[in-house]
Amino acid sequence: MKSVKSNQKQKQQQNNDDVSPFHFSKLLDPEASWDKDQLGDVLSYDGLHSPDALAVTAAGIVVDLSEVPSTKTVAGVRIGLVGDRFIVNPTTKQMEESELDLMLAGTDNALSLEL
Repeated sequence: MKSVKSNQKQKQQQNNDDVSPFHFSKLLDPEASWDKDQLGDVLSYDGLHSPDALAVTAAGIVVDLSEVPSTKTVAGVRIGLVGDRFIVNPTTKQMEESELDLMLAGTDNALSLEL
């Protein structure tokens, strides 16, 4: 009986130690002047396309759906150039032939790019 109570107590402590993104966002002070970073891991992808642009868009969606105060939605896209054709979200094979590797991220009125 003692080991059952001990296991229950240990499990409860583990649950208390877990901080889900929803609970963590409630800990952030909306009036704080410090930067808030969001990190993400790609758990699965198709293996054909680079996951970085999708990760940027997913991070923007997560912030929008969370309680973290935000004023704009961020999205990302990769652009390649094969021959005279621009390709949005090209495959890794297309990127090997591409003359351009452009990663864009931004909002409706601000843009960041990486060549």
